[in-house]
Amino acid sequence: MRSTIGATWGVGSSLDIRESTASTAGLGSPCLYSGSGSVLEARNLVCDAMQAPFLVMDATRGGRSKARGPTVFLDGVDGSAGRLAAVLIFSNLSSAVSSTLPVVNVTTKAKATTTVTATIWANTTTTTTTRPKSTTMGAATAKSTAVSTTKTNGSQPSAKAKEVVGLAQDQLHSPARVVIKDSEIRMKDTAVAGIWIGNSWASVTISRSSLVLDDDAVAGSSRVLIRAGGSGPTRGMVGFTEEPHRPQQRQRQPHVIRAEESTLEGDVLAAGDGSWVHLRVMNGSTWVGTAAQSGEGSMVDVSLTATSSWTMTGDAHVRRLRLGGDVPNIDSRGFILYYNATISGMAGTFDLPGGGRAVAVDM
Repeated sequence: MRSTIGATWGVGSSLDIRESTASTAGLGSPCLYSGSGSVLEARNLVCDAMQAPFLVMDATRGGRSKARGPTVFLDGVDGSAGRLAAVLIFSNLSSAVSSTLPVVNVTTKAKATTTVTATIWANTTTTTTTRPKSTTMGAATAKSTAVSTTKTNGSQPSAKAKEVVGLAQDQLHSPARVVIKDSEIRMKDTAVAGIWIGNSWASVTISRSSLVLDDDAVAGSSRVLIRAGGSGPTRGMVGFTEEPHRPQQRQRQPHVIRAEESTLEGDVLAAGDGSWVHLRVMNGSTWVGTAAQSGEGSMVDVSLTATSSWTMTGDAHVRRLRLGGDVPNIDSRGFILYYNATISGMAGTFDLPGGGRAVAVDM
């Protein structure tokens, strides 16, 4: 059974964790879990997810649902992730959700109040049974517990479908939102991504914080800071399935990752067909890594302010490039930065500090 020290899911549910220390040891047992429509806040939390992501956000909701995406605020957090990603955001709009849902880990010291909703299927008709009484789970108290059972009408989409489809605007009512402030989240291995977004739409703000490789990890030549692509995690969250139930959905708006006075390490990868990432490195932030696109129609945009810096670790492929200041604050280390000059509003090929070049290409 998966477990977590704090979990919210269901419209209107909320959880506030303060001054807490905990750890999780099981596969698929994140420190924090937030479902669609919920709000989760954690302040001064220390937590080690030994074999799981630090934070999992399930943005799944039925096609008729107007529920907002999950919202998470992290302030003063010291965390680590042992598998998959430090922050995992996904949505399975037309697929079965595991009925083994996170429960509050009894080892946590957190004092919290929450409303919990357990969803077995994320599709069509829903019936709800509510027990309006206080239920104690570990050190957390839930004011009410609601269990939703959803029946699936009709057949499920074929796993063999290959076409790329667009997200309807009512299904993109709002993105999954994460704010990471005055915090540090470490990845224990180069195989662990910083942020992994699958089949969803996300907005992430990183302020005076860092997403970095753990000092004890074996440093590799490449690691992923942000990955967009795939459809949902496997049971136990030990992997990520690329096409489990439906084709990757083409984004109409980008995942916006905004870094302010922060330190980022790793590559930005648009891996899914139609995936789109916009990394904004701002206000004294530093980024060490590169950018790549491997999915059909996928895109990476990069904005770099004059007070921030980018150290390249390989050739980069960027659709829209926005640079502040008269001289690009990019240490190219001899690598080539390919970009779309027309979309970027810039002219042609030019030299970069460090011996590399920015080369205009069609994308």
